[in-house]
Amino acid sequence: MRNLAALVLVGILGAAAAHAADDGGTQSPFLLGAGAREQAMGRTGAATAVHAEALYWNPARLAYTERPDLTLFRTELFVDGSTYHTSFASYPTLDLGTLAIGYQRLDVSDIERVDERNRVLGSFDNAESSLLVGYGRNVGPLVALGASLRVVQQAVDDASDASVGLDLGIALQREFGSPALHRLSLGATLQNAVEPRLRLAEDDVHDPRSLKLGLGYGGAKGPIAWVLATDLDLPSAADLRPGVGLEVSYHGMLSLRGGLDDNRPTFGLGVSYRNIRFDYALRNDETLPRNDRFSIGVQFGSSLGERREQRRQVEQQRVTAELEQLLAAREHETIEATRSQAEAAFTAKKYDDALRLYRRLLALDPEDAPARAREEAAQRQILKSEAAAALASGNAVQAAATYQSIVERWPQDAEAAAGLQSARTRLQLAADLDRNLRALFVEAFGRFSKGELPAAEAALHELLRLDPRHDLGKELLARVRDAKAAARSARAPEQPRAAVVQAPAEDAAPTVHRTLSADQRRELERLHQEGLEAFAKRDFDRAIRDWRAVWLEAPDFESVAENLIKAYLWEGVELYGRGEYDAALERCRRVLEIDPHNEKAKRYVERIQEEKAEVEQRRHHEP
Repeated sequence: MRNLAALVLVGILGAAAAHAADDGGTQSPFLLGAGAREQAMGRTGAATAVHAEALYWNPARLAYTERPDLTLFRTELFVDGSTYHTSFASYPTLDLGTLAIGYQRLDVSDIERVDERNRVLGSFDNAESSLLVGYGRNVGPLVALGASLRVVQQAVDDASDASVGLDLGIALQREFGSPALHRLSLGATLQNAVEPRLRLAEDDVHDPRSLKLGLGYGGAKGPIAWVLATDLDLPSAADLRPGVGLEVSYHGMLSLRGGLDDNRPTFGLGVSYRNIRFDYALRNDETLPRNDRFSIGVQFGSSLGERREQRRQVEQQRVTAELEQLLAAREHETIEATRSQAEAAFTAKKYDDALRLYRRLLALDPEDAPARAREEAAQRQILKSEAAAALASGNAVQAAATYQSIVERWPQDAEAAAGLQSARTRLQLAADLDRNLRALFVEAFGRFSKGELPAAEAALHELLRLDPRHDLGKELLARVRDAKAAARSARAPEQPRAAVVQAPAEDAAPTVHRTLSADQRRELERLHQEGLEAFAKRDFDRAIRDWRAVWLEAPDFESVAENLIKAYLWEGVELYGRGEYDAALERCRRVLEIDPHNEKAKRYVERIQEEKAEVEQRRHHEP
């Protein structure tokens, strides 16, 4: 009798899945599924499930869930005392896919026990449950895979057993269009790829294998979003079951749903507020007098996109800070190496080399007071050497003009003052004052023509000291002073210099700001991430190439511009320190291409150009 009752119950539970006439009691009652949203849409979800209940419909769809989610579902079935309820929870990780757990349970109480003569012998209960543990993750830009382990347990009266099954799933999803995204999705799940088998008393009960195929297409326009879904169930021991459904949502808060489940109409609605949602479904079925199906869902914490963005920001801040430290360290190393070379050159009385190196120090650090003092000392020594050489060669005019420029800049220099007095004495002793005046004027005019304004002014002062009425000298002195004033004005901080606004001709300007499509943004995110990974490996060339590709396409993308500026300056300082002027200029001009107002890059460009010209001039005059 007990075995007979169990067999009858299995047949009844098969009818609970809405296929009693077709299945012959071979289908699990858990095929009803989970989630009132999917129920209202014709019992579809293989390609469109979006919350934790995706674990049931297609575990691969877990890969597309965005937030940790908990969904509870409940309905009453065909007889009093029979309830079906489920609970599913999922947690999407940043890199390892989505984990999920689910529980389905069917309880039927007060089932009459009858004998062969149909006499009532009392009643018994049935309880059947299914525990699912699943996982889904993306394995490429379009494809996701998933699986769930199912532990099935059933107790009929005093007979009970448990078994294990396995579901496998695959999903494909493609987003396209901008600004309104459209989404095409495909899904397939093989339920009971490993069939659970129960031994109840002397009877074997098993859940047959079933293939579920799904197709979904959705889009959005303004506040309205819509999803069209269709599923096709292909059970191994029953007729196929088609399902189709449509969902239309307004601002994601109110959703209306409808569909057909094996040609039986379904209806439903959903209401969402913040992270809480309530869904209701109704299925028109003559065999089930009560068809109300309810689910409630709650989402927790930040979305996967928000968490990824937070992680990207943390990583970006780390990289930016590290680049800043590397640049500071490189500048410090270059400064110390240059200072050592400059001091050695100054000590060896190689004042031209010392002056060049001290000016390099000041380009790297304009606030370096010792370098500023040493630069002036080197300039003074160079001028005194020139003046002494001129005096020794008998050119008292040039010597007097040079010593005069030294005394005007450094009045405390006793050696220059003595040299000036000696040169003046020789000029006073000269027999032909006119010749000296002409020589001074020629000297001043030559200096003026070469742009050596302080030296020209000093020569003219000496000329006018000898002849205060010299009209040509007065006129030339006025022109020299005008030229000096124009030079000071041109070098004012607020006026950009022609030398620093040059940009490399080989690259086009960055693209004008524009809205990026989903595919374009994904590509930029990929390049930006590859740049971060290359930087972590200290592959600066690769990092700069990737970041520059991003910047050319989207100049305001995250902090890519700031990263490029620091990386270019890091390379530029190193190349400048090695005397590779052209390469250093190219890096600094890249900075100005990104930020035309970058003061450090402007200063480097100006000084590198000056130093390059000085070195080339010295090489040209070397024997």
